[in-house]
Amino acid sequence: MIHAIVDTAELQKAVRLVSDVPGNFGSMPVLANLLLEASGGKLSVTATDLEIVFKATVPAETHTEGTVTVPAKLFRDISSSLNGEVTISESEDHTVDISSGRFASSILGLSPDDFPRTEVEFPERLDHLPGPQLGDAIEKALLTVSANTASFNFSGIHMDVRPGAATISSSDSYRLTRVSFDAPGCSTGFAALISKKGAGELKAMCERTGEIGVCCDSSSLAAAAQGRIIRTRLLEGRFPDCTALVPSGGTPVALPRAETAAALKRLSHLTGPKSRTLKLDAAPGTFGVSVDNPELGKASEELDIGYSGPSFSVMLSSDHLAGAMKALKRSEEFILWYTDEKTPLKVTSNLEPGFVLVISTVTPRDGGGFRSWETAPPTTGITIRSR
Repeated sequence: MIHAIVDTAELQKAVRLVSDVPGNFGSMPVLANLLLEASGGKLSVTATDLEIVFKATVPAETHTEGTVTVPAKLFRDISSSLNGEVTISESEDHTVDISSGRFASSILGLSPDDFPRTEVEFPERLDHLPGPQLGDAIEKALLTVSANTASFNFSGIHMDVRPGAATISSSDSYRLTRVSFDAPGCSTGFAALISKKGAGELKAMCERTGEIGVCCDSSSLAAAAQGRIIRTRLLEGRFPDCTALVPSGGTPVALPRAETAAALKRLSHLTGPKSRTLKLDAAPGTFGVSVDNPELGKASEELDIGYSGPSFSVMLSSDHLAGAMKALKRSEEFILWYTDEKTPLKVTSNLEPGFVLVISTVTPRDGGGFRSWETAPPTTGITIRSR
């Protein structure tokens, strides 16, 4: 029969971290609950959807050790409205009493025996990744995860951790994001393909965290930091080696992020569901962006960037260019690299040197479809296709 007292701010932080994991599971109602465990001066809050396990532990006065489950949404709503200290206890028939100050409530839980086993075992030695860099890399990679869940290779993010370095990658077959950073705490390494949801929970774990211990086996990835533990199941399939898709060399175009974003916003009034294509026209002394929508009309704008390189014209998705600027939110300027009409564009930033975004271009000869890449048999790696 659990009886614990915990600081409200600590409890709210723990519940907030794990509350996105539960969902509506008609066949297993207990998965919509949180598991509360009081033991050894700590209170643990655990959520799982069978794919992800997220556990957050906070200090507590544990007068009676025990385990209960509570409806996740209801418990989050109640705890978020409280102040001071919160007392959590169990009365009977899995009824959980929650009180704080003059407030008192009793909510109906389910048997903790029905909650799936959520123990996460860690080896004696972990690889350690810097939390801020990992969180930033995941945030950037999430922007280019494929929405096609049937494409297992591209429906999550790929983590390539090696001694001293790590690379986070994702692709939706039209764009490729790669973010590399130093990881001096890594001595062994692993490769893992995790789901978009799992990556999002791992990113949340990185917030205000100095270093995260990680390990990986054949079926799951686990991470731990500051009283928080997450385990996420690996996706089936193999993320392809996309190294050959990153163009080398080319003509650099330095673009101011704020001015470019403002221009795209103005041009967006003439784009629509059937036409999201943006054209870039460069010539010595000028650099312009334009849209031509047969249903709405035309618009163009010149950017005052002092361009002095060779002339070229290229078309791409306006959403893809806007996504590049969203990823580089810390950079006042980004660099767009143009090679030729058959080569994807590359986006980099001097302030964020580990970031590379490859954007497929539009091929007018194919009716305006996008040139994209997809996996070929492992012996050939990646191939470019048009559609």
